[in-house]
Amino acid sequence: MPGYVYLVGVGPGEPDCITQRVLDVLAQADVVLYDYLVHPSVLAHVPQPATVVCVGKQRGRHSQTQVQINAQMIDYANQGRCVVRLKGGSPTVFGRGGEEMGALTEAGIAFELIPGVSSVFGVLERVGIPVTHRDCARSVAVVSGASAHQGEWRGRVPNADTLIAVMAVKNSAAFIQQVLADTDHTPDTPAAIIYKGTSAHEQVWVTTVGGMQAIAREVRSPALVVIGPVVRYRERCVGYRKGPLTGTRIVSLRPQSPVVLPTTRVSWEAQWQADGADVVRYPVQDIHRIAAPMVPVDTADWVVFTSQIAVGCFVAWLREHRLDWRSVSGKVVAVGSATAAALRSVGIEADGVAEQSDQEGVLELLPQTMTGQLVLFPCSERARPRLADTVTQRGGRVVALPVYTAVTQQRYTVPLYDGDCVVFTSAGTVAAFFEKHETVPDIVAWVWGERTKQALRGYFSGPIRLVTGVCG
Repeated sequence: MPGYVYLVGVGPGEPDCITQRVLDVLAQADVVLYDYLVHPSVLAHVPQPATVVCVGKQRGRHSQTQVQINAQMIDYANQGRCVVRLKGGSPTVFGRGGEEMGALTEAGIAFELIPGVSSVFGVLERVGIPVTHRDCARSVAVVSGASAHQGEWRGRVPNADTLIAVMAVKNSAAFIQQVLADTDHTPDTPAAIIYKGTSAHEQVWVTTVGGMQAIAREVRSPALVVIGPVVRYRERCVGYRKGPLTGTRIVSLRPQSPVVLPTTRVSWEAQWQADGADVVRYPVQDIHRIAAPMVPVDTADWVVFTSQIAVGCFVAWLREHRLDWRSVSGKVVAVGSATAAALRSVGIEADGVAEQSDQEGVLELLPQTMTGQLVLFPCSERARPRLADTVTQRGGRVVALPVYTAVTQQRYTVPLYDGDCVVFTSAGTVAAFFEKHETVPDIVAWVWGERTKQALRGYFSGPIRLVTGVCG
């Protein structure tokens, strides 16, 4: 039985611009085919078993031709798989979505088109340039720089109050010449060039039609050109969308829990994004739950949680064994405020919260003499023995309950750039990251906890910032 294809638009780049419908579709995906301009954080929503393939095209450099992309969609669908084709912006606005619709129709493959925020409008609005304005812009036209061939513009440029051009910086001379020939715009008409809009590398040049070519020579794709009196309104947006982290790209390597807990706590990625950062969620590890055997939970004197993932997987383990928190005895200790918030979301208030983000922090909260006391420790399959060894030395005993394991994520790799702040949340993320990236550009490392810092020193000699308080 043939599968199904979703042609999905994910907006101009900012992951917050994707719709709930996109998230719902990604959760069903067996195969994801994505373009270069899709923000890497979108891929973090792809389920672990799915196949992820980059089929992006850049001017003069195509990983696959459009014919090959069409063939892949059809082939996967004929295998009965759910295929999600991720495209920047909206699928049919200079995104070849119409061609893909035609190929699927001809092959008899059922599909659905899911619109996104079009980049040609979304990028302008995010930099403070209105697309239309009742006082000066009652019409708008969008053209493609692909209309140029060998330095000559093919066809006419519409005479609209606001003129937007995609892929036009390479052939800016031909474009400007045609604008002046076909429209009422003059060399003095306001213009702007926007490079990598909505990203940390976003740059905006405000100029005029006459001054545009000198700037365009130094700008690479992807860039958007806008011409018209609406450009003047950007000057009124001083401080628009600015924050202490504006212009900073933060790559968070934190793995995602297979068990989602209800919580009102704002994640630290969301906090950084609110401060203006371009946050890339790049889980370098996949977390898999383990079907742990039954252990007695009603005789523990202490229950220790070192992560949100451990909380979620332990709750799932209780349900599998037809138990709930009423069956669990002992005082509860959590590492960090995030773990404490995860416990709170399931109705448990931690008796103690360790600020040091590792097992050493927990040991500071446990008594020095623990004769006859039992510590229940829901943990990773590869948890360090430090807690068990120290509790044993103090006269107690630890029952480790491995409820999950972490393996290196192999579905996709996120490109890194000079100046990126890369956040390592554990020694495991350090090892997984350098397994996927043998060489790295000039990054700044942010680490969660002293042990993570020590692990990173074995791979990395650059600057390291300890952010324990933020990450906890």
